[in-house]
Amino acid sequence: MLALTHPRAAYLRIAESLDLRLCVRLDKMRRSGMFQGITHIFDAGANEGAYGSACARILPFAEIICFEPVPATYKTLVANTKRYSQIKPVNLALGSSRTELPMNVGNFHVSNSLLKMNTKHLENWPGSAPSDIVMVPVVPLDEFIEKEGIKGNYFLKADVQGYEIELLKGASQSLARCNLLQLEVSLVPLYEGAPTFAEVWNYVTSVGFSLLDVVDLLHSPKGGTPVSCDLIFVRA
Repeated sequence: MLALTHPRAAYLRIAESLDLRLCVRLDKMRRSGMFQGITHIFDAGANEGAYGSACARILPFAEIICFEPVPATYKTLVANTKRYSQIKPVNLALGSSRTELPMNVGNFHVSNSLLKMNTKHLENWPGSAPSDIVMVPVVPLDEFIEKEGIKGNYFLKADVQGYEIELLKGASQSLARCNLLQLEVSLVPLYEGAPTFAEVWNYVTSVGFSLLDVVDLLHSPKGGTPVSCDLIFVRA
């Protein structure tokens, strides 16, 4: 049905293997004016570039900066996004301070995290178990924006596996220029030391955002209970 009602998104799915539902969502947000005034998109935890690639086609007016700290995954990100001139891959993680931290990595790249997985995560997705530790550079988003001389307003999408609040702390000076914010949040504990849903909610709303939408609800393969989702916030 999505393909029939959104032919452009369906074409991108076929021609460039882009996520159909994501393209439709971004296009609906664009047409409703949610991206008005946004000049940059920051994709934290960009992985292999699926989200950034969809943004490049649906939101061609924005410069897209994709942050991926794991070297092997970063190489794939570069290869997957080289066709899009407005995408800039960056081999960094975002956090609250400039440092270097151990990243737990495995074959299932989307679960790579600066935090350790707990037993709940491993029981549900044993194939995501980390097999190595890689040291990765971490910088605050505020520092990156200042160094690069980035002006204008931005949309921040973060898929950082429990490191959401640390990332936002590192963007405290520039959050006033963040019009839209998308965070993947856990509904049950999945990583050791990760903030709870309530802690993420309270932090985000305390710095001036209100909820716009809930998307990409993920259910446990054991029992079917919801375990995570993405929250989209707009500056209040």
